[in-house]
Amino acid sequence: MIAFDRTTFFLLYGIAGKFSALDTVIIFLNAFLPITLLIIALGIVLWGQRNTFLQRTKFFSLSLITNGLAVYTIRILAGRRRPFEVFDLSNQLLTHSSGWAFPSTHAAFSFMLATFIFSLDNYWGRIAYVLATIVALCRIIGGVHWPSDVLAGAILGTATVFLVRRFLKN
Repeated sequence: MIAFDRTTFFLLYGIAGKFSALDTVIIFLNAFLPITLLIIALGIVLWGQRNTFLQRTKFFSLSLITNGLAVYTIRILAGRRRPFEVFDLSNQLLTHSSGWAFPSTHAAFSFMLATFIFSLDNYWGRIAYVLATIVALCRIIGGVHWPSDVLAGAILGTATVFLVRRFLKN
């Protein structure tokens, strides 16, 4: 484990357990922001121009599938343990089974959706990036991911959309 992960993890995780209202908000946001991002993305696919519906649907579907395959392939190769498997975390807010942590699926999914949304609508895309960042922070504060897990997930989710878009243009 690198020093950045340990230091940044405990800095952010230190927020957990300080204020019960904030803990509740973090748990709520972790559960519902990815769904909110999905609803925004599907809305953009469904309510865009009629003549580009199939293109948007293919773009979205390929981004989602490619992102999922990339995350799980890297997870198998990396085999990284979660913070609560390494340290005794007394204020862990989010429950999660033991298993691979790198990269964060939540962060990869959220940033894939945010990048997809941004590529089709800048206004909603900026909002989506803020929501995706909050999801990533919740995963660290909640005690289930290292900072590098969510950073790698964010980079992977973003890169997936750019690669799929480039593939579809060729």
